[in-house]
Amino acid sequence: MKRILPISLCLVILITIWACTEEFVGPLLNADFTQTRLLIAKGDTITFGDKSVGKPDRYEWIFEGGIPPTSTDRKVLVTYEDTGAFDVVLIVKREGEIDTLRREQLIKVFPSSLQAGFSADSTNIPVGTEIQFFDQSSGDVQTRLWSFEEGTPLTSTDKDPRVR
Repeated sequence: MKRILPISLCLVILITIWACTEEFVGPLLNADFTQTRLLIAKGDTITFGDKSVGKPDRYEWIFEGGIPPTSTDRKVLVTYEDTGAFDVVLIVKREGEIDTLRREQLIKVFPSSLQAGFSADSTNIPVGTEIQFFDQSSGDVQTRLWSFEEGTPLTSTDKDPRVR
């Protein structure tokens, strides 16, 4: 009888430990992510990556204004073609658990970078001769303002002005 009690007690302890480890699957889910940038130019791409706690096995991303607009991958490349401020949502799941992280207006997209440039149909002309300028600027050009010292006209908002 003396030996049965310690053996019984050991069996109870082992069964209890085994039962507890079967139910415990790890820390609670906590959705979290990283992104390579927060401020980008129109047309640029950002990489989003999961860094959630709790070992999720399913992912649902929602990228407001992004291409693609949704994904189920753990790591995602997203391009933004419109200007503005956009939300990002990550939903993570594991064995009946779910957690959601929404970061509002996280990504700020501004118009593409502008680079002024021009050419002319001639660079060596006599006084009073007309010259044609050609806008070769890059980026999302909204307006132009040309200034011609001693030219006629003195200024122009045309894309490719002619000046005398």
